[in-house]
Amino acid sequence: FSQPLFLAMVTTQPPSTALRVPHTVSLRGKGISDENISTFCQSLPQSTAHLDLSSNEITQEGVEQLVNFLKELPHLRSLSLSDNRIGAEGMGHLVPLLAQGRVEALDLSQNEIVGEQLAELPSETLLSLFRVQACDLRGNEIGDAGADAIASVLADERCSLKELNLSNNDITFAMSSVLAAAAEGGGEQRLETLSLDDNRPPPPT
Repeated sequence: FSQPLFLAMVTTQPPSTALRVPHTVSLRGKGISDENISTFCQSLPQSTAHLDLSSNEITQEGVEQLVNFLKELPHLRSLSLSDNRIGAEGMGHLVPLLAQGRVEALDLSQNEIVGEQLAELPSETLLSLFRVQACDLRGNEIGDAGADAIASVLADERCSLKELNLSNNDITFAMSSVLAAAAEGGGEQRLETLSLDDNRPPPPT
């Protein structure tokens, strides 16, 4: 899997321009939870382009609060929520933010996202989640149920995803569905990079 887009896009700026241009804010491992997330969000600069909230204690309730703030950041291009506990419900709460079309890279790795719950999300919700260019879902519990749901979205012509990481997700029989959907694509923007490392293909029949 290539370098995540949300990291590749990060640039450093000379001190004289740092306050005037979009930039990166890292709040990794700062003990942010549903109870205090509003306090942290209120201080985010309007120029934030890349926001790292990984390794905190954010659940689906915190994501709902978070989105209300992030929708007001006009330059936001990438968001990392890796190593939190947002689950599939938290993914659904991200839709109003992603529907704006500004966020290009999303990292939801290691977030206790369970495949059966993912599959219960409306298809339009899943499609909205995959209108980003790069999505990292490694290290969840997506399994075959979630992988089948993802495959159906990859086949949709409105899907604009270019990079998808599904490594380490207990996917077996549905691996072929994901591969087929990735190969066929839905529209002009076809998936360019797909990672399925550390899953287990079904045994030969």
